[in-house]
This record gives sequence, structure tokens and C-alpha cells, in this order.
Amino acid sequence: MKSLKKSLVTLLACTMAIAPCMVGNMPVSAAGETASIAITVTDKESHTYQAYQLFSGDIVSGELWNIDWGTGVDKANLLKALQDATNEALVNKFKDCTSAYDVAGVLEANKATGGFSEAFAEIVSKHLTGTPAEASGKDSVTINNLTPGYYFVKDADGSLNGANGAYTRFIMKLLSGTETATAKSDLPTLDKVINEDGGIDANTASIGDNVEFKLTSKVPDMTGYNKYFFVVNDKLSEGFTFNDDVKIKIGDSELADTAFYVTDLGGGEIKIVINDFINYQSPKNQTIEITYSAELDENANLGTEGNTNVANLVYSNNPNYEYQGDPSKPNEPYTPEDGTPDNPDTPNFDESKPDPTGDTPEIKTVTYATTLQIIKVDGDNTNTKLPGAKFKLEKKNSEGNYVQVGELITTGTDGLATFAGLGEGIYRITEEEPPTNYNGLTGSIEVTLDATATVTNVTWSKQDGPDDLVFEDNTFKITIENNKGSSLPTTGGMGTTLIYVLGGMLVLCSIVLIITRKRMEYRQF
Repeated sequence: MKSLKKSLVTLLACTMAIAPCMVGNMPVSAAGETASIAITVTDKESHTYQAYQLFSGDIVSGELWNIDWGTGVDKANLLKALQDATNEALVNKFKDCTSAYDVAGVLEANKATGGFSEAFAEIVSKHLTGTPAEASGKDSVTINNLTPGYYFVKDADGSLNGANGAYTRFIMKLLSGTETATAKSDLPTLDKVINEDGGIDANTASIGDNVEFKLTSKVPDMTGYNKYFFVVNDKLSEGFTFNDDVKIKIGDSELADTAFYVTDLGGGEIKIVINDFINYQSPKNQTIEITYSAELDENANLGTEGNTNVANLVYSNNPNYEYQGDPSKPNEPYTPEDGTPDNPDTPNFDESKPDPTGDTPEIKTVTYATTLQIIKVDGDNTNTKLPGAKFKLEKKNSEGNYVQVGELITTGTDGLATFAGLGEGIYRITEEEPPTNYNGLTGSIEVTLDATATVTNVTWSKQDGPDDLVFEDNTFKITIENNKGSSLPTTGGMGTTLIYVLGGMLVLCSIVLIITRKRMEYRQF
């Protein structure tokens, strides 16, 4: 019997944990009658840990003797459940057991069997009883005043629902003093970027442009879960129109359209669900990449708030729970004939029995746009605004060619022609038709709009363009003058001056010519 007890020390020192697992230091000491478990928390959530005594015993010479059932388990029903276990790793293993000592012997004999410890812990978790010792904390949690034995430690049910943390369970041997353990949470993460320039969180775009987004995550450790939800919630601001072009890759493989579904909930909200996600658990840590695009539309916000896109991930986070999913929301668009699939891939949030899930923090990207406004005025009196001038705006593309932006804009009675919803770039302004009785702009005006964008703000600036191109009130403004009669039009005052200079030169040349001819006639005479 002493040999068995020593073997159990080795067995349980390795723990019987399921993912997320716990690894603890287990020094042996007989320095006191009570002991403590100190748990270091690795995620950023507050945890409430509960300790149920699985086995009790007496400390003799630094070892645990007289192993019996602890106060934290329903021993009769637990033993029966072990005897009747149908899990492949447990079947027939406990059929001859009649005591805690016998169960400990089976554990020793099968400690290296794949899946055995996880299956055992799963059954134990369903036969806990009594009031556990409990403690809460964020970075470190210590449970005090525990008598010697082996303890099943887990997060309290419901304590992490909706948090970005994972439930855990583990078995620890406790003699005296303080035993330590570190919670190793393998939580999924979600990152989101605008898929340009290697991935950025803010950019600029013009109305009509498609903006591509990329979300990335990794396959988590799903050991011990019967089902694992992977649900992305994405919220586009009203300035975007979703293009319904979602593509998903796990590792190097692109998923077929039937391997996931996308639901457009309206109002810019979309939900992306990977079907039977638990089937992708091996190998873990593979990269998950989701891409899709949205068009910046006429509802775009042209101010400093920009057009946002916010996403987060909802995932299974409790390996101690038997997940069922939401039978009222069948897999889409492929559903069984009866419309109620056995394994829906969305969590059940019914208050009567909600599926425990974790939520990653929201990740935000922002797309900004600006406005270019032409102010058409009389060259002799700039306070006079000129209606009826038609302007064309073009933008230089990546091939170096100018492409028209929108349609021609005609100035109103206020003399304004406004091109709304522009991103950074090189633009060309051309006056296609001048106001009545005025000369049109000769040539085109080229301007370069620049911006420095972050998720919190944007700073617009003129990289190149006329001096009278200014940025104010979240708008680029340029004043273009037209002149009546035969005088040439201007973009800021040079037209009339040029006419006077040219006229003066012509007069001077005429005088020189007359004098020269007179002198020639005199010499001939």
C-alpha cells in the first residue's frame, strides 16, 4: 500500500488537467495541519477559483497515507459513473473499483494513456458536491485553510461569461504550506486591419472605393471541449456597404463556402461563423485569416469622426461545460430538412441555460474622406460669385492615368462646386464650361491632397497645388477667378496683369518700327 501511495504522488504531481491546463509546483511538507493553493492568473480577467476535495488522507513522514474519498465529491455516484464510463479511454477501467484507493490505483496504471486524464477529469467535474473553498482575484488567487488531500480546482460556473478569459480545471496534491500553480490560458485573439500597406488601422478613401479588411486569429487549444464556437461579430458604420465577399483561410487552406456562413443582420452588422470549428483543432496555432471588402458610399462621414469598422470574436471558454448551441438558429445556408440541426455553431444565449462564452476586446479601424470645394468668383470683384460654371475632377491612378471622379459639377448661385468624399491623391481640376459672358479657365489645375490618419484623428494637408488652395472647416477650398470680355481668365489675379504687359510690349514694338522706317527713308534720300 505504501508503494501505491508513493506512486500516486508521482502520478498526481503531473496533474490530470485538460486544456487550458494548470501546472503547479508540489513540494512535500508536514509543517502544518492546513495548507493553501496560490494560483497565478495569466489573462487579464478576475477569476473566482473553487477547490473541491477529491481525496483525503493523513500526512505521515511527508507523504499522504490512508487515502479516502474527500468531502467535495459525490463518491457513490462518481464511482458508479466511472464504472459505467463509455468513453473509449475509460471503458472497463474502473469496473472492479470499490473505493477511493482502487480508483487511485487505476489512475496510476493508466497515467500515460492518451486521453485518459482528460476523460477522468470530465467525469469528476460532473459529480462535485458540498460547498467548496473559494477565493477571487485578478493577478493572483490564494485559497486558504485546506486540509491535506487532493483537490479538484476550477473556475466558478458563470464567473467568466462574456469575459476575455477561459475557465479551467486541474487536480493538485496538497500537504502543507502553500502549493503554487500557474493558470495557462490558451485564449483566441482577434486582430483587424485595413488590408493595404502591410496592414494599417486607419486610411483614407474616396466614395465608390472598395476598402478591404483582414481579420486574423489562431487556432486555440480545444482539448476537453465537446464543441467550440468561433463567431466573428463585425459592425460597419453607415458609410460602408458590405460586398458579401468573405474568404477564410486556416493555415494554407482556403475554406469552401460550405464550411462557414455569413449573416447580414442589417444596419451594417454582419456575423461570420465557422462551422464545426472543433474539427480544426489539430494542429493548433494555425493562422486563421478572414478577408472581405466594403464600399465607401454616399453616406460616408466626411468629418474627423471618419467611418469606423468594429469587430470582436465570441468563443467557447469553458471545457467543463457540455455545449449544445442554439437550436433555434440552424446553420446557414445549408440546413437539415427539419431545420433544427443537431450541432448548430452559434452559442445559445437563452437565460435558462446560456452557453458560456468569452469575448475578445473590440478592434476598430477607421476610414476617412474629405471634400474639395471650388469657389467661382469674378476676377474684378471677388465678392461676386459666379453660377453656371461646370467643373470636371479627375484622379491619377496607380498607372499614372487620370480617371474622372463622379460627374461634372455646376456652380450654384453661391458660386460653389463641391466634390464630396475624396481620399488622398493627385487630382486635376478642369473647367469644362465657363459662366455666361465669362472666359473659361485655360488649362487645368493640379492639386495633391495628403493626410496623416490614426484611429483617433486625421490631419489633412496640401502636398502640392496653388497658393489659394487652403484647408478649413474639414474642407479643401480653392478660389478660381473668371474675367469678362477678351481678358484671359485667372486662378488668382495674374490674368489682367499679363494683358497689360503684353499690350505695352506691342505698343513699344510699334514705336520702334516706325522710328526705324523713318530713319531708313532719310538715309535713302
